[in-house]
This record gives sequence, C-alpha cells and structure tokens, in this order.
Amino acid sequence: MFKAPWRALSALALLTAIGCGDDGGSEPEGSISVSGSPTTLSVPQGGTGTVTVTLTRGGGFAEPVNVTVEGLPTGVTASVAPTSLTGTTTQAVVTVTVANSVAAGTYTATIRASAAGIGAATTTFALTVTAQGTYTLTATAASAVQGASGTSTIAIQRTNFTGPVTLTLENPPAGITGSFNPTPATGDQSVLTINVASTVAPGTYNLTVKGAATGPGDKTTTVALTVTAAPTSNYTLSVTPTTLNINPGGSGQATVNIARTNFDGTVTLSLDAPPAGITATFNPAAATGVTSLATINVAANVAPGNHTLTIKGTATGVADKTTTLTVTVAAGGTFTISAAPTALTIAPGANSSSNITIVRTNLTSDVALTLVNPPAGITGTFTPATLTGTTLTSALQINVAANVAPGAYPVTVQGVGGSVTQTTTVNVTVAAAGSTVTLAVAPTTLSIQAGSSGQTTLTATRTNFTGNITPSVSGNPAGMTVAFNPTPITANTSTVTVNVGAGVAPGTYNLTITGAAGTAGNPTTTLGVTVTAAGGGQNIVWEFCNVDGVPLKFWRQSGGTWAEVSPTVVGAVTRFAFTISGTQGGIAYTTSVTGADVRNSLRSAAPGTFGPLGRPLRQKLISTGARLTNQTGELLSSYFDTFVMFALTSEMSSRQQVCTTPNPPAPVTKTFTVSGMGSSEVGSLGYGDGSASLVPATTTYNVSVTPGTYDWLAAFGTAGGAPFFTPTWTHYRLGRGETAPGGTVAINRTGATAFTTMPFTITGAAAGSFNFYVQNLEGARGSINALTFGDPTANSGNLLFLAPGDRLPTDMNSFFVTNGEIGTTTQSLRGSFRFFGPNPPASATFALPAAVPAFTVAAVNGAPVPTWSATGQIPSEYQGANSQVEASFQGAGESTLYTIIATRGWLTANNMSTSFTLTAPTLPGFLAQWAPAAPLVDAQVAMYSDFNLFGTAGAVISFAVRLVASP
Repeated sequence: MFKAPWRALSALALLTAIGCGDDGGSEPEGSISVSGSPTTLSVPQGGTGTVTVTLTRGGGFAEPVNVTVEGLPTGVTASVAPTSLTGTTTQAVVTVTVANSVAAGTYTATIRASAAGIGAATTTFALTVTAQGTYTLTATAASAVQGASGTSTIAIQRTNFTGPVTLTLENPPAGITGSFNPTPATGDQSVLTINVASTVAPGTYNLTVKGAATGPGDKTTTVALTVTAAPTSNYTLSVTPTTLNINPGGSGQATVNIARTNFDGTVTLSLDAPPAGITATFNPAAATGVTSLATINVAANVAPGNHTLTIKGTATGVADKTTTLTVTVAAGGTFTISAAPTALTIAPGANSSSNITIVRTNLTSDVALTLVNPPAGITGTFTPATLTGTTLTSALQINVAANVAPGAYPVTVQGVGGSVTQTTTVNVTVAAAGSTVTLAVAPTTLSIQAGSSGQTTLTATRTNFTGNITPSVSGNPAGMTVAFNPTPITANTSTVTVNVGAGVAPGTYNLTITGAAGTAGNPTTTLGVTVTAAGGGQNIVWEFCNVDGVPLKFWRQSGGTWAEVSPTVVGAVTRFAFTISGTQGGIAYTTSVTGADVRNSLRSAAPGTFGPLGRPLRQKLISTGARLTNQTGELLSSYFDTFVMFALTSEMSSRQQVCTTPNPPAPVTKTFTVSGMGSSEVGSLGYGDGSASLVPATTTYNVSVTPGTYDWLAAFGTAGGAPFFTPTWTHYRLGRGETAPGGTVAINRTGATAFTTMPFTITGAAAGSFNFYVQNLEGARGSINALTFGDPTANSGNLLFLAPGDRLPTDMNSFFVTNGEIGTTTQSLRGSFRFFGPNPPASATFALPAAVPAFTVAAVNGAPVPTWSATGQIPSEYQGANSQVEASFQGAGESTLYTIIATRGWLTANNMSTSFTLTAPTLPGFLAQWAPAAPLVDAQVAMYSDFNLFGTAGAVISFAVRLVASP
C-alpha cells in the first residue's frame, strides 16, 4: 500500500542529495533492473527454447530476487532456473516448452524480477511459434526371381524437417528379408534391397516399410513386390554331321552338341543299345561344356547298310535326352593292324624294333605304313614300307635321338589300304642315363630402379641330360615379375628379364630360380635384385643387339638439357637406361658402320612405326636417279651415322628400341626344285623371309630362312622390255605350312593356277615422272612373296590376287606404289602403302599424296661442332596423330649422315603443326668427324603418315621424300 509513495520519497531524497551535495543527510535506497536475451525466441510446435535473464543491482541492494514469467498462451509453459537470484548470482535461464496444440503465431511474454522491500522490475520477449516439421514416405514397386533379389527406392518427402529417418521392413513374409542403404536416411531417399528365398511362392506381396524419426514420429509406406518363378533347367542333344560313312573295320567322328538352358551339370554320354559290332567312345564322356567328340568304331564283320545309332545323355535332376546318328557301312574289305612288342625301352641315341602285322578281310589293296606325328627326335623306318600281296609283316626300327628327354612316348603306326585306315600304338620309354643339370646366372646381382627392368643370363650345365628345362622363380615381391626367353630351355641359355613395378619398395630381394629338368631333378640358383627409388619423369630403355653395331655415344634430353648415357651390357644386348622428366625430350646416338649394310639406318622405333630412314631412302633416290642418268648409286663402305629423335615423353616409351631376340637362331637352308618353266619365262619364289629368282636353266634353289613353318608362292610370267624389264606375272604355285629345314619341295610350272587380276589407276602423277609398283602377299605365318610388276611409265596396271579356292581369311595383300621425279639438283619420291584382304574389289583408283614442299637448309654454328637445320611446310596428308617429319644431311666426302626425326606430338607441342624447323642439337662429347662437313653433298626431308595402321585391311599410308643436292 505504500510502495508507490515510498518510491516517490526515495526518488525525491535522491534528487535532493544530488542537488544539494553531501550535507550528512540520509543514504540512497537500493534498486534492481532486468533484461532478457534473446528478445525474440522462435520455437516449433512440440519444441523448446531458452531465454537468458540478466539481473542488475543498484544502491548496494543485495536481497534475494525472484524471477517469474507472465503472459504465456495456453499450452506454453516456462521453467526458471534458478527461480531466486541470491548473493552474486545475476543470471537465470528461462526454458520455454511449446505443446503440439499451440497455434503458430507470435506472442509477447513478460519476465518479472521482484524483491522484498524494493518492488519489481520487468522486461519482455517475443515468442514465435512455428509449425512442426514432418515427412512422408513413398516407394517404387520391386520384382525378383525366386532365389534372387530386387530393389525398391524409398523416397522421403520432408516438410520443415531435416532429422534422420530410421527405416525398417515390418513383419515381411517368411523367406523375404530386406536391407536399406543408407539407414538412418539423412537425405531424400534410401534403396531397399529385397532378398527372396527360393522357397517363396511366386505372386505379389505388399511389404510395409516403416520410418521412425524424433519429432514427426513414425510413418509407413507399401512396396509391391512381384516374385516370379525361377527358370527351369534343361538341355537338348544334337549331332553334327547326322550321317557318317564308315568302312568295315574303320572309324568315324561326329560332334555331339549340348544345348543348355539354365543347366550347368555334367551330361554323361553313351550309345543306347547299339547294333552289334558298332561301338563308340566320347571325349569327354562326362561333358561339362557344350560339345563332345564321338568316335564311332565299326567292326570288320558289320554288314553293309544304314545303321541308326541312339546317343543318350544322362544328367542329375534332368530326364534323359537322346539324338540319333546314321552310320552307313560300305561293302568292301578291311584289315586290322597290330605291333609286337607293343612297348620298347630305348636309350637316347639308340634304336630298337617291333614287328607290325596286318590281317586282311576281303581286302586286296596295298597297305602303306607310316608314323603319324611322332614325338620330336623319334623317327622310324619300315622294312618293307608297303605290304603287298601275301606280305603281312613289316619290321619297324624306331630311332631315338641323343637329345630326347627321358620319359614315355606313345608312337602311332598307321596303315592305309584303299579307303581303309587303321592304327596301332608302340609305347616307347626313353631311359635316363645318370643325368644332372646345374644352373647359374651372370651377372648374379642386378640394380634396378622402381618402374624399370633389368636382365641377366641363365646358363644350364648338362651332364647326360638333353631334355627341356622349364625355369620358374620364387622370392619376388608383389609388383616384381620375371620372364624367361626362351622357356622351356632347349639349349643351354635363357635371357632373364626382371620387371620392377613403380610401387615396389626399395631394398634387396633374393630371388630363387628353379629349373624343372625331369629326371635330372630341379636345380636352383640365386639372383640378387636391388631396387632403387624411382626418379622423376618416365623411365626409358633403349637396346642394341650387339650384332647390329653398338653406338659410339648415346645421349638423352631431359628438361631441355642433353647428357650422355652410359651403357650396360647384358648377354648379347647393350642397354641404355635413363629418365626423361617433363612432358617432352629427346634421344640421340652415333654409330660407325662399315660395309654396304644400311640396316642400322632402318631400325624400327616401335611396332607399326618407322625409325630413321634417311640413308635407305637416300640410297633409293640416288639409285633411282642412277638408273636414268648412269650415275653411281653406291654408298661409301664406311661412314658415321647420327640419329636424333624429338618426342613427347609419353611417345618416347612406346618408341623405345628393344632387342626382342638377342640370340636369333642360325639360318637354315630350304631346298626347292622347279621344273616345267618355258624357255622365255621368269619366276619369283618367296618363302618366309627368303626368296629366289627363277630361270629355266636352273632347277634347284636353296633359300636361307630362320627355322620355322612358312607358306611359299612361286610366280611365273614374262620379262618386260628395256630399260626396266619389269615382269608380267600370270600364274603361280602355292604351298601352305612348309617346315624349314624339312625335305625338298618340288614345284612344277605345268598346270599352274592363273592369278586373279584387279585393274587400278594412279592419279596425280606429274608429266615425265615414273612409278614403281610392288605387291606383297602375307599369310598367317608372315610374308609369302613380294612381286615387282607393271610399266613404270604407265599410271595403270593390274593387281594380283590368288584364285578364290586358294584364299584364306588371314591373307593380306599390300600394294606399294612409289612415284619418282628426277631433276638436275632435286629428286622426289612420293607414294603410299595400300592394304587389301584376300578378296579383290572390282577396280580401284589411287591418288598420289602431296610431295614434300621445297625446304631451306641453314648452318648452325653451335659450339663445339657446327651442325645444320632444315625449315619447311607440312602438307595436310602428314598432319595425322601418328605422323612424323625427318630431316637428314650428308656431309662432304659422303662419310657422315645426320638424321633428325620429330613426332607429331612433339611438333604440335612446339607450335609446328603446319610448318617445321628441325635443328641439330649441341651434344656433349660429339666429335667433329661425326658431323656432316660443309659443303653438304645433299639434304633430305621425309614425311610419313600414320604408320600405326600398317597391316590393316583398308588402310592407306602416305609418305614423301625430297632430296636436294648441294643445298
């Protein structure tokens, strides 16, 4: 009742004190004030929020202050902690709880602080109630086969709700389970994988998916699951061919086809109640695949006529299946063949005998005896080789070479009489003779950078053992692989290549090499490999087979700097291993070559691409000019040859030179005899990588090739007239799969098959130019023959193809046309390679590509040795992804040649996509006598298109060369 007067009096006393100064009157009274934070509070329906209350005391007031909240709407409650502020406590927290039923909107609430003897202080805050968040679930339909699974996508539509939703499959039918990914779901969907047991009946099932979340609570949706029956398992049988003609006492073969439908079980095959005297074997008899080979055997006493055989298949869980095969048994005699003894034991280098006996049944034909595909090193002679009349026995002597490994070797003896063929087997056991083998590697240790490789030579020392030795390796870590060449070892050495992956940890690894040598045991040797850390860039290896001539020096360019690379020698290979950092670089090397051999200038930089062709192309141009001007076309017998290549680092690895056959086998001689040639005819014999020119006066030809199996072709025709004498080919003889050395091959020209011809026309040739035409036929075993043909002064001719009956799908015909223009100071060649399959088109027109444009040559007087550069344009034909440009310079005295080659990638990266400048670099340690001395004899620019298409049917590969004398 006196609160307001008391407050007025207190205020009056305070004003009096301030206005009049301290005159010893009464002391000021205490005070309080209050504030809240935040002043605006947002809480969702069903949620909570807090406001912090701060009390400020004045005038030394220290009594307890009570805090309450007023004005809240129905459904909103507030709790205060603490409710009384005492001592030094100046803050309380108001927790506001909003029921789900409170309507969304903004409400004003009052915070009151009150104390005895001093009254109350208030502040307000705005309470905004927002609508509660929620979500709904939807699901896509699912389907599954019995024993399999299906999926459904559960979509979550959220409204003012971001919390996680835990998904479960509620009470699914027996045999049906599910899993969610993800769960709980924090996004807008989850994938339900439904697993259906094989026992679940086909039909439609409505599955309940429940979602649980704090706040909105549980939600559900339904997934319609369709379960379909699993496909049934079955198979059927058929036979190819359906009819066999077999002589009495003979045999025939047919293929049993098994068509499977959801069935992968074993099918056991047999003859079901076959006619007397007819039996069958199946390979395999218990088939797990889709075919089996049936061999039908007809006894000598089976009556002639048609016999229907039923082939039955049985399998677990599937009813038996059958198919039929008709066997027609011809009338006529037969014979049987046997050997006595049927088993022989023969030491290496020795021989032994068995008697071969035939028994005739109504057969009067001679019976010829042979060995069928005898094991290597085992041969046989028959006395007599043909059984005639009443002679029924032949003595077979089996010879075992000294190098045949101990073991068991079945030898098949075949007799052929009329239309009847019979076989028997003599089992030959080659005895061991106290054999031993030891192994050694040289060098015994290798140091290899991670991501690179190294080589050593494995040598086998044999004692009384001539068999194969199969090497293997153990102790190599993951990422380190070891290859042997050759394997198995048939002689005494094998090149061991150790490839170290980039991820192999540095360290030393001891590898054990084991040689499986049959009766000689399993000898071992040890190779130590030290792996060093990989450097930057890309590791490159360049190799030279020692028989080809090793470079005097080798350089690499990395990061713009040229440095010399030191070689390592492994067996018959000299290796230069180095690293190129950055995206581009180069390599260079100088060789010293004696004799007229230019093979070092024709090294292949990578499969399908050409390396430096400077000297061979120059030789061809000079020789071409010599034929027309009577100039000499010979190269000096001794010269220095320098090669430089610029490329992207990625290209350098694919173009690196590798000796794939460091120890090529020695060549062998294959003998051919030729008869029946006309007196005015000419001929060409091609066999593998060997060839011979055929003339009527010579009947025997020895062709030198590496050992192997090749096809051969002998072409016959008439010679052309002066000055070119290019033949016109008309007929051929062809042989497939002829082994070298092997026996002599007899070729009879009489009755040879006529070539099929295809007319062609060349366009774009300049007046006064001339052409060279060469056609090459290749088969699955490599080159068969290359034929020069056509009139060089004509722009048309006929390509040659085999007759349809002689063509194989693996055959490839390549046509090489070169157009030449010979001037007083400039010679130019341009042309293309064109590839055809075995079948000719009706006709063809070939357009010559662009010639190399005129170019300029400049001296580069760089220290310490002067060099040269060439500048010119690049026609569009030579701007393909795998094209390249080459410039070469021949110095005074014709004893030096310097070749620079640039890949398309390098040219493009150095802004030379349409024009080029190739400059010889300054190479450290490069000697003056290796550089082309001024004045140059000539300079040459060559361009090639995409040689990676070489050997592809339908491909056209262009090239052009320009040679300028005294540029």
